[in-house]
Amino acid sequence: MACLIGSEEDELVGSVNKYCLDLLHSGDLLTHSPYGSLYGLQTATQFNPQHKGDSGLVGVVGGSEDYTGAPYFTGVSALKAGADLSHIFCVPAAAPVIKSYNPDLIVHPLLGTPDSISEFDKWVDRLTSIVVGPGLGRTQERLDEVKVLISSFRDRKKALLIDADGLFLLCKYPDLIRNYSPTLLTPNRREFKYLYKSATGEELTLEADLVKSIEQAANSLGNVTILCKGPVDIITNGKHTAIIETPGSIKRCGGQGDILAGVCGAFLSWYTARESAGVCEAGVAPVMAGIGGSILTRMVARDAGRKYGASLTTTSMVGELPRVVSTYFSILKRIIK
Repeated sequence: MACLIGSEEDELVGSVNKYCLDLLHSGDLLTHSPYGSLYGLQTATQFNPQHKGDSGLVGVVGGSEDYTGAPYFTGVSALKAGADLSHIFCVPAAAPVIKSYNPDLIVHPLLGTPDSISEFDKWVDRLTSIVVGPGLGRTQERLDEVKVLISSFRDRKKALLIDADGLFLLCKYPDLIRNYSPTLLTPNRREFKYLYKSATGEELTLEADLVKSIEQAANSLGNVTILCKGPVDIITNGKHTAIIETPGSIKRCGGQGDILAGVCGAFLSWYTARESAGVCEAGVAPVMAGIGGSILTRMVARDAGRKYGASLTTTSMVGELPRVVSTYFSILKRIIK
């Protein structure tokens, strides 16, 4: 799949502009070309924020004694993708560590505390999207606590992204998000195998058509959106399907999925706001957030990979986010009028 880099930019501007306008009017989300894929990024060029928080307040539920990096990468990536604020809700032992990584993050040491549920209630209504899972841990105590939180988020009609240990929880309790369409799940291929069985009651075979299997799982869960990560990213809610082939990095260092979760969390905030305003089709916010987040994260991985080669780390990718975001959003401002 072609990408907008170097001299290709001017050659593609006209074609992309026409395709995006056609896509806007047709509502067609099937994405097999660079032009259609880029439509998923347009939101960031089309809002006019007036107050702090208008560009997104992303919550991250995760962070344990052993895993402090994952929620940090998710929270800071949401900020660098364009969200205004990022709140991390973690266990008390993880809070000072995460705070020391970056003062831009707002860190709440609530998980595992006696009043965690009631304390969460003070913040939930302010959040425009919530990412559940990075660095969460899999103790039964934590899973039981997060089950209650997800039910509360659902009751408040919050846009949800569930990743990592949050997916482990959903494989055990799929009804937590069944029939709740403002949900984006981001499994890798291995995680999807377990999610598929949980959603459909069937084993995923090697012979199965992967795209159709992901669509089947999404339908079985009541048209929640699944972004299945891999050599290509497959995104579907069972009704609309996108296949993202934008090149990434040849190295898969740990933590890239946390960056994707944060970037998608920012896009989920924007598209949910557009849905609420009646600007885009109802029910497609998670699909479009997945498209935009996938493309942007792959662009960051590609450029960071070219720069650092075998030394690529997730920290290196975070450092590249501002430049890539600025470069590609400026291109989109030229393309999408």
